[in-house]
Amino acid sequence: MKWSNQFGSGDNNDKPKSYWGKKLLGGQAGLKFTADKIVDTFPREYFNPYVEPFAGKARTADILRNRGINNIKMVLNDISPHSNKYCREKFPDAIVENMSFEDTMSKYDGEDTFFLLDPPWRKNIYTYNDFFRMDRKVIEYYQELLDRVDNLKGDWMITSNADEHECRKSLTKSKWNTVLINSGGKHIFGKPAKTLLCSNIFGLKEESK
Repeated sequence: MKWSNQFGSGDNNDKPKSYWGKKLLGGQAGLKFTADKIVDTFPREYFNPYVEPFAGKARTADILRNRGINNIKMVLNDISPHSNKYCREKFPDAIVENMSFEDTMSKYDGEDTFFLLDPPWRKNIYTYNDFFRMDRKVIEYYQELLDRVDNLKGDWMITSNADEHECRKSLTKSKWNTVLINSGGKHIFGKPAKTLLCSNIFGLKEESK
């Protein structure tokens, strides 16, 4: 079986050719460099509960805790048992669950809920990284999320990498406004990290009203 990434290509049994081996961008850059600025966009008064159906390493939850926002119920769900273990250790006061994102959204939706929806951005990031799990194509996550948010009682935010390559521009093509977050530093190959946000708190596009 073959592998390839930005560092090269070869067989699965080959010796790693980079610091990160066969893993793209160190395995999962996620929201590491933009989480702080993403939290700045949150409607804090609605955080009860705050829910991450794709918790991973819960980067934004970590920012909330570091800012002293502790008086909210926090739910960190992921289908990865490695993520569950990590979140239980790092966030002992949070509710950590292992279920589908669909079940999590149904279980915790309410008028005061805020959902941070951070699905997989790129398949290759997950291919050689045991920490994370994905159970469908990237585009399928975004299609399902955009269908479901229309019926949510709570507020929500969906994240993506800036170029939206594997989700086929799902967020920018949707009826919702988007905001591009720039980390401001040189973090990814000498360039700033960028995260695209789509949320009901940004409102509908003019042509969709």
